[in-house]
Amino acid sequence: MIYKWFIMMMITSLCLMAQPVVRNDHFSLLFAHGKLWLLNAHGGKEVSMGRMLFAWSPPVAVPEHAEKTGDGAIEIDYRMEKDPTEKISVRSHVELMPLGFDVTYNIRVPNDFKGSIGGIMQEWGGVDKERHVGKIGVWMRNEKGGVPFEMKDCYLRNFEGLAGELDVWYVISGNHNWGNKGAEHLAIKQTAENDGFKEYEGKMSFVVTEKALTADVVAARRGNRHVVVSLRTDKPFNIFSEGNPSVELRLMNCYSDHAVQADVMVWARNFDGELLTEDKVRMTLNANGVLKKSYECPLEDYGMAFVEAKAVIDGQEVFTRTTLAKLPPFEYKYLNRSNIGIAAFFNTPSREDAFRLMQRMGVRYLRNGDNHEARKYGMIAMMHNNVSSQVSYQEKDANSLDGMLEKYRKQDNVGWEFCNEWNMGKSHEKKAELVGHYLSWVREIDKRRRNGLKINLISQGLAGADPDFQEEIARQGGWNLFDGVALHPGRGNVTPDALGDGWMYLGAIRRTKEVLEKHGVKPLYLTEVYACTQANNWWVDSLRQSAENTILTFAIGKAEGMAAVLFYQLHDAVWHDVGGVNHRDREYDFGLLNRDCSPKPSLMAFVTIAEELDGAEFLRYFERRDTNLKGIEFMSPNGKFAVLYDRTDGTKLSEKSDDFIHHEPWITTWKTKTKHVFQAEGDVVVRDCIGRRRTIHAENGHVTLELDGAPLIVHGVILE
Repeated sequence: MIYKWFIMMMITSLCLMAQPVVRNDHFSLLFAHGKLWLLNAHGGKEVSMGRMLFAWSPPVAVPEHAEKTGDGAIEIDYRMEKDPTEKISVRSHVELMPLGFDVTYNIRVPNDFKGSIGGIMQEWGGVDKERHVGKIGVWMRNEKGGVPFEMKDCYLRNFEGLAGELDVWYVISGNHNWGNKGAEHLAIKQTAENDGFKEYEGKMSFVVTEKALTADVVAARRGNRHVVVSLRTDKPFNIFSEGNPSVELRLMNCYSDHAVQADVMVWARNFDGELLTEDKVRMTLNANGVLKKSYECPLEDYGMAFVEAKAVIDGQEVFTRTTLAKLPPFEYKYLNRSNIGIAAFFNTPSREDAFRLMQRMGVRYLRNGDNHEARKYGMIAMMHNNVSSQVSYQEKDANSLDGMLEKYRKQDNVGWEFCNEWNMGKSHEKKAELVGHYLSWVREIDKRRRNGLKINLISQGLAGADPDFQEEIARQGGWNLFDGVALHPGRGNVTPDALGDGWMYLGAIRRTKEVLEKHGVKPLYLTEVYACTQANNWWVDSLRQSAENTILTFAIGKAEGMAAVLFYQLHDAVWHDVGGVNHRDREYDFGLLNRDCSPKPSLMAFVTIAEELDGAEFLRYFERRDTNLKGIEFMSPNGKFAVLYDRTDGTKLSEKSDDFIHHEPWITTWKTKTKHVFQAEGDVVVRDCIGRRRTIHAENGHVTLELDGAPLIVHGVILE
């Protein structure tokens, strides 16, 4: 028996000797039985790489032969199956790297191949863990002195090895959404074309670690950062309703083989720039060590704390930022009269948390959703979707349209905003063509409506005021097919009250209203309004400006009689990259919440104006002769109040320049402050753009307010 066992072991050893293998002190890569296996230091199998699937086309590349080409490299040739040309070839180069290994693919495809190779997937075996993508950013200082920002470091997917000793982390280079439990997308690019063939190259990089590490630690190792610095609270969105908010610093040594010493600095400032806490300490972190320390940030109601923590090790700085807020309870009593809403949100940190926050914010309208769910939180939901703008409705689309109508019925929606921004960047001739396509769909919807289906049909949200597109709808006989009109009054580097053409908020509303008055007045829905905060971009708001402009956005929306004003959007990032980071794309910075779900000043502004407008009705716009004083006056159940500001510095917020920067949120950029005297009925209560209250005592029936371009909500003055 022992003899037979010995013979089998010898045969196995000889077979393994014939199979190409490369190794380091922690793992080895072995090609065997048509797969590349990763083995731990004890020879246990962890995970394997197998076939390549041309997912959008029939061909499949099967690893067939491999040879060792150096101390740390293996070349693999693939056998092609389901290749209609019989000419496609695939070869990969596997190479050990300091933290893991890389696989570089070379793909050769004949020009007469009719399929698509953009969706290539690499199969994995031995994977029993559900797919999860860790999206890691790293905070950077702006070299011109502007505000710090978070940039993308890497996206990681963890493969948990079967033997249970190692984890393999794929540094995602393809589309992070194209993957499943057992495969990942391979991004490729063309490198050459000759002799009737196109040549492509793709690369996958992997980090191999011990078990139980988190994605941020793996990313730090990969980026040669010694520590991970994080700030967190035990409250969803870092919002506290009572007491003094506190934040916990966590400092983690990313290495398991040595201790580090770090000089750690933590500070927090309020919206006025006053220090709430400050600490400087030297910490020693043992191998794999974690240190925690809590800091209290005393805040008044509606106050905000902007917190930074950094660690310096051997001259290398690693830092992070977050925000805290104190938001006391508030009961909205007149939501049925509100036009305030949210255009989009993500289920982060959970769907329930997101709904609870929007409930506290005073959200009435959702652009999309199921009313059975929304009503539980005092909200009502519309429906919004899109179809291709390139073709008109055809009979083959009947089932698709019926599905949309059934969804509207099942969700019990209060309105249907059909399609989205077809007008963006189009010529007059192209708009006429698009309107024709659009109305072919709308007329089919109208046929069903005339057969008894109840639909509140809202036209597609246009990107900015576009009388040309709307006139074309009227010219082609479509104006009376809609119950409402949707508009996305985009705004650039100007305040919301700026008039004129271009990307103006109030200007766009007024120009659209002129078309409505000409062809027939309908409810006007602002289904996307904005206060983008991409760092150091002259075209968008700073964090402070976003709060000021959010106050004005909703005040003007109420004053102009908008049916709904929906802020785009609750969270930072985009629908196809929830929780993601991309500092080069401003689409990632439209949220009221930062990427870590902490509040921006604009969220506090949203809450503030929602509270003030609860049950309020517009009275008038106000200007004082021979001054730059502006205002919007309302009557609320608690009496009159006004949103007041001074436009001495104009409505333009910034100029394009190579050295433009944004300032920290506690720094105002308004240059001129002007004192204005008002009659007062008694003590005057004012609220700033994040909602903080201050009482001003009247003297001889008058108060003096020092105003600049930032809106101030004022109770108790007589406007004249």
